[in-house]
Amino acid sequence: MEAPVHVDPSVPTAWRRGLLIFRNEPLRDVIVELNRYRQGKIVLMSDALAQRPVYGVFEIARIQEAVDQIRRLTGASATNVGSLVLLT
Repeated sequence: MEAPVHVDPSVPTAWRRGLLIFRNEPLRDVIVELNRYRQGKIVLMSDALAQRPVYGVFEIARIQEAVDQIRRLTGASATNVGSLVLLT
């Protein structure tokens, strides 16, 4: 059995306030959640990048800006291909 972990109850319900909050979440999980809210699709092209931890807050009303925010947070490159965004 693992040691108890403190969970901030405001994080899972932040979407109700228009926010997506990630604390030490792998980028692959962040992308899955972001893709639920934005038009088009973000695709990770690197397994190493997919594992990078993300600490960030994204506003759902401005979710299209998430790709730029992710680029700044992770140092990834983004390439637009139609409605897809490829992160490398």
